Amino acid sequence: MKKTNIYVSNEISCTTRIAIEFAKSLKNNCVIYLNGDVGSGKTLFTSKVANYFGTHTITSSSFSRIQAHQGTPNFIHCDLYRGNYSTNDFLEELDSHLLDPWLLFIEWPNGILSIPNTSQYIVNIVIIGLNVRRFSIEQVI
Repeated sequence: MKKTNIYVSNEISCTTRIAIEFAKSLKNNCVIYLNGDVGSGKTLFTSKVANYFGTHTITSSSFSRIQAHQGTPNFIHCDLYRGNYSTNDFLEELDSHLLDPWLLFIEWPNGILSIPNTSQYIVNIVIIGLNVRRFSIEQVI
């Protein structure tokens, strides 16, 4: 069974509210897959969720595949834009960063949608207009 929520944002403050409401629903050891075109707001959304949990250093990680931020929970931000990776190779590289409790955000997941024994969400962000985005947040059950 899947539960999907749809939101529309026309400014950063609205995106912040959407991200905070989403953050409140997250449990420890959760994977969030983010899909959207370049510039759609994947990293912005991730940074607003991270801010809610006290992490204020999320930036675009296009130049390093995995960024880990220690806290409660540990916040792991991955940007897989620059290559295709098998799930096994990615999980092997990621393993040392998954220190309980953790939240894992993966931009450009490209098929890495099979991390077992975790709560999972898929966030799709669509550019509707200059400052307008549609967020589709689906909990995978």
